[in-house]
Amino acid sequence: MEATANRDEKPVTYSPEMKIKFRGFIDSIRGKSPKVLPPDPPQPTTRIEAGPGTFSFMRSWARNSLDMLVRDASTPGTPDAIRQELAIVMRWLGVRGPQYIDEQHREKWAAAFVEYLAEGNPPSKALSQSFQFFKSRRSEIFPTNLLNDEIRGVMARTLASDAEISNDRS
Repeated sequence: MEATANRDEKPVTYSPEMKIKFRGFIDSIRGKSPKVLPPDPPQPTTRIEAGPGTFSFMRSWARNSLDMLVRDASTPGTPDAIRQELAIVMRWLGVRGPQYIDEQHREKWAAAFVEYLAEGNPPSKALSQSFQFFKSRRSEIFPTNLLNDEIRGVMARTLASDAEISNDRS
């Protein structure tokens, strides 16, 4: 899964761990086995049924994904675009650095991510069915109005490659 912060920059790759966790969840909703990137071992999946636990699971995943973004951005050799993605998120969270991200900020990110899913606008056609699933349960969440286009872009690039995003929007 590649992404760029700006179209002029080289593609970046999110950690396989982050991609596997989200894709595994999406595939479990679809009733499929998760896609695993070699050479990682197959990941266990849990089928998430519709109900209050669905968004609770996604909130947990989102909080964890923020920590993974911080970890990926601080890893030596990480492309600048990943660091720029983190800078966008930190500016949106209102923190000066990743060391200042606390549970309140993780919860804000999680609430916004759930709202992003519930909007029902997938970044790629491959995620359409999953996003429709979340949209159909939109009444289960309290809208936060936290999202802006910059944050939607970061979330989209976390879930789909630039190629998928541009092909599906053309």
